[in-house]
Amino acid sequence: MADLIQKRFSTIETILKMLNHRELMFRAIETSDKRQGNAVIEAEFFYLVAEYKKGLSAEKQKEVTTVFDHKNLLSAKVLDDRRATDGVTKLWFNSVIIDLFRLCKISLYRPLNKTSLLSAMTPIWSILSDVNEKQLSLIPGTEEYDEWTDTLNAHITGLLGRIKANITKLEQIGEQFQEDIAEEAERELPDAMKLKFEHASKLYRREVQPLSSFLDKDTRYEKGDGILLTIDALKNVFVRNGDLEFQALMTNYYLQYLDLFEPIKAVADNISIYLRKTKEAIAEHNAIESAYVIIKQAYNKTLSADRRLKNIKLSDLQDLAPERTLGKIKRPAPIQIDKKPAFLSNVFNELARRTLQNAHSIDDKLVFEDVIQKDSAVAIRHSIRLNRWVTSHSWPENVDFIAHAYEQLKNTFEGFKVPDLLEISSTLVTSKQYTIKALPAFKQIREEDPDTGVVTEMGYCVRHITATGQHSEGSDGNQ
Repeated sequence: MADLIQKRFSTIETILKMLNHRELMFRAIETSDKRQGNAVIEAEFFYLVAEYKKGLSAEKQKEVTTVFDHKNLLSAKVLDDRRATDGVTKLWFNSVIIDLFRLCKISLYRPLNKTSLLSAMTPIWSILSDVNEKQLSLIPGTEEYDEWTDTLNAHITGLLGRIKANITKLEQIGEQFQEDIAEEAERELPDAMKLKFEHASKLYRREVQPLSSFLDKDTRYEKGDGILLTIDALKNVFVRNGDLEFQALMTNYYLQYLDLFEPIKAVADNISIYLRKTKEAIAEHNAIESAYVIIKQAYNKTLSADRRLKNIKLSDLQDLAPERTLGKIKRPAPIQIDKKPAFLSNVFNELARRTLQNAHSIDDKLVFEDVIQKDSAVAIRHSIRLNRWVTSHSWPENVDFIAHAYEQLKNTFEGFKVPDLLEISSTLVTSKQYTIKALPAFKQIREEDPDTGVVTEMGYCVRHITATGQHSEGSDGNQ
């Protein structure tokens, strides 16, 4: 055995053998996560190894002993360090290796809380700040320009991948909570219900709510704008710089991040409903339990005092009464709504939009149209007409739908402008009736206003549209 322990494997051999025994690493990561640190206590790791070896053949036990020996792990660069802190020896695993095993099991994905999200945004904010202060080269093709754009691309792509992985994990958890809501008849034990409530509450507070806020298009933080506003600012940098490739790439990133808001919102809604219903169930159970104790005490008191008595004294049930006496309902005093004109303007605009959506004719005069600004009414009508056209239009499949929409509308749709294509794209991307597939190609639409001479340009990633349920066999479902 001593000769066997001295054997060393290369990094590749060690990782391959660790993947063969990945359940052991899964348990080690779970143990590490419970302590919210990056290290595993050596004694606990040895215990996990010993437990894992039970039931294995003698040959497999020898392999596990050799592979997971700390000297072999250090030699293969799987361990960064082995040192004692506060009298406890800990094993510090290489973060790249740990992330590799996290990819193998959804439940081990590292959670994205507010701190980690802001930490991921810090280098992106730093690059944008340096660009705005002209501390980085803005000349395409130069070595410095290629370096900071590649770094920016890596940060945005890496964050996008981490968010997608976490949403996948949270969606599975949300589905479980949804099933618990549906199975109301099978009530859990109170203690188990309270534990699940605490777990769901912590999950919602630490992961779901921060991620939902992070993906909102209007979010701003103390240190900088949210991800969507930041990407939009970067896109404007490339627009001013005339770099069509990165302009289109930022637009593509913007749409991908925007697409993630609905899934995380659905998860937030599922967990929020679960928390509300579980809280009501816990309160109901506590009330019933408390009432039972009061009634039982009153009953026991009655029998112990005089067995001839058959009625419980009302004074012994006084604790069942409301804590506060309910007063008579009086006529409510008149109130005054203290709102600013800007708030009321937004309210009337929203009322006008909703009534327009339900109107039979888009040209009908509406009840609220007299109290909103004329340009707002025109914009609302134009937006609703555009969305009705998108909904009713027969979209050809496997063609560039942005170019198709532009050709269809530029000469026939009254008031059509190139920015309307962004609204059309957003409507189709969020629609459940279609599947959007992005291609590795970028195009640009350029239009000059004949009256003012103003030139409008829009770069975009080419996308094909397919009706839901009619994917071609070669589609990878990339949205």
